[in-house]
Amino acid sequence: MLILYDNLFSTNAQKVRLVMAEKGIAYKSNIRDLLTGAQFDPDFMKLNPAAQVPALRDGDKLFTESTVISEYLEDAYPGPSLMPGDSARKAEVRWLTEQTIGWMSPMINSLNVGLVFRHIYARKSAEEMAAFWAANPNPIQLHRQRSCAEEGVNSPYIPIALRRYRMLILTLNARLENAGPWLAGETFSLADTGLFPYLSRLDLMGFERLTSGAAAYAEWLADMRARPSVKTEITDKIPENALAAHREFVARDQSALDGMLAELGV
Repeated sequence: MLILYDNLFSTNAQKVRLVMAEKGIAYKSNIRDLLTGAQFDPDFMKLNPAAQVPALRDGDKLFTESTVISEYLEDAYPGPSLMPGDSARKAEVRWLTEQTIGWMSPMINSLNVGLVFRHIYARKSAEEMAAFWAANPNPIQLHRQRSCAEEGVNSPYIPIALRRYRMLILTLNARLENAGPWLAGETFSLADTGLFPYLSRLDLMGFERLTSGAAAYAEWLADMRARPSVKTEITDKIPENALAAHREFVARDQSALDGMLAELGV
């Protein structure tokens, strides 16, 4: 059986779990607690020196990076297919999933750290946080995360994340108006499983206003939430009290966030 090194809240891991659910692939989940630094455990870092989930073991093969894992699953477990047959449509899917690698994952992490996780980090001692930061092997990620954790809503990464996501939502809305019902057209694909976790997290944190004026996009979100894979692998795996805590933490900065959202016209 496949082993997924996982975290229930990780949008990157959710992306892979959706692929496995859509394809009916059985797996065993090995949960890593990212808030306590389990991703920096030396044994785990032997599997993934980047200290990130997900990682996937399939027999004697090990894969890291959520988009790479998703494409591996598509190739190794072909039915039902999550890629269109047309070469141009395949390129569109890959352009869309590239957005998750290029900026969507770091930017949703910025919002998580700057608005939610920083309140959890505040419960730790200075020594614990120093060790947590020192264990991070990625200096670029470390700089961004420390800015978000220490400056909170005043970190420059917060308005950047909101602006980028609003621009993407409008772009996706235009695509869906012209060639829906799915992100790559008529075929449900890795683009849908790939982008949904990040975009859904915005709503779960209380940023529904980013969807303003994007009716086709809102319909796509609703269609995604109705899929059994989303219910099984995301909705049912996140406790309601945890979601409520996330929204309460975000609400503490509502005044500043309202100003940022108003600048975006929402």
